[in-house]
Amino acid sequence: MPNESTPIGNTLKSWEMPEFVAHDRGRWWYFIAGALAAILLVYAVVKTNYLFAIIILIFAIIIILSGLRKPESIPVQITETGILLGEHFYPYRDINCFHIVYQPPAVKCLYLDTKSSLRPRVTVHLENENPVEIHD
Repeated sequence: MPNESTPIGNTLKSWEMPEFVAHDRGRWWYFIAGALAAILLVYAVVKTNYLFAIIILIFAIIIILSGLRKPESIPVQITETGILLGEHFYPYRDINCFHIVYQPPAVKCLYLDTKSSLRPRVTVHLENENPVEIHD
């Protein structure tokens, strides 16, 4: 929807990107990870280190739940005044610099370095967008 008017200026380019990159892990990965967790769990119980056992269980639950979760689609808009990434708006005055890493088919990303030391580097996946157009 290029050139759509929004409260933050006209939209110059828009697309959607996944919330995170989902890694395809096979049965063997989960089998080896489960066996390692079981070995560490037995070790923790034998050494009567129950806190370590709880940490291993929590870690295993987090890995399983994150593996089941599918990434949501996040809308990206490049406007005249900044970049809107989902609900977060990054005005150009707060962006120190940007980098585009383009190594198809594996990597097509726009990285935003903000002036704020509290915000981490923002990664925007370009999906099927032309990096030259995004750069311009």
